[in-house]
Amino acid sequence: MIQRLGPWLRFWGMFALSFLVATIVLIIAIWPSRDPSVIADLRAPECEEWRQLADDSGPYYYPEPGETCRGIRLFRYEQHQTLRTEADYDAFLLKEGARRALVSLGAWAAFSALMYALGLFARKVVVAMLNRSSRRTG
Repeated sequence: MIQRLGPWLRFWGMFALSFLVATIVLIIAIWPSRDPSVIADLRAPECEEWRQLADDSGPYYYPEPGETCRGIRLFRYEQHQTLRTEADYDAFLLKEGARRALVSLGAWAAFSALMYALGLFARKVVVAMLNRSSRRTG
């Protein structure tokens, strides 16, 4: 099978494969992980009021270091979501990780398809130029 592929297709295949490996490494690197301060706030009884707020309510300012329940408040400030349990937090992290993975794989697929199309186009241009020059000399 690989002997029947032309040189540019072999090059494109190696490029797409190496780019896929790099994309998988990137997905592993950007996969979200648990924040210990958020987990501590989800377990703390003094942070109960922050776990019961509606998604559209506070905080409307960036929580300063040292404030009580800063981890969960910072999460609410950045994500505009309420976390009630650790299961909610794990579900959020899984959803966010899957979203990032799909975006990365989509970018890989689009870029690989673009490189394939450019390779086809370049091959046709080169063949046309070679045919034109051979007609002039022949």
